[in-house]
Amino acid sequence: MRQQSFPLALEWTQSFAHDGHYQPFVMCGEDGTRCLKHFRKALAEEMRKVGFKVSPGFTPHVTLLWADRRVDEHPMLPVGWTATDFVLIESIRGRSRHTELGRWCLH
Repeated sequence: MRQQSFPLALEWTQSFAHDGHYQPFVMCGEDGTRCLKHFRKALAEEMRKVGFKVSPGFTPHVTLLWADRRVDEHPMLPVGWTATDFVLIESIRGRSRHTELGRWCLH
């Protein structure tokens, strides 16, 4: 799959619902994540073609911290950058450990 680099921006903070004691406090976006959502859709289609099962749910976000309480959505000045790479990361659940498995340049 070939993909061009694309702009990305996050526009508000909020907490995600979580069953544990701590709640993820995240930055999210709508307008600033359109290109990322398009990339994710194209990637999911390619993965399905070769036999992967891909979850339909996707909420672009950056987790800032795990807090002891939930907070409502709060607007902020957009934080943006250009996505120039796609990185496959193995996340060891519950261990806060992440291993980079591969990296591909977005042209």
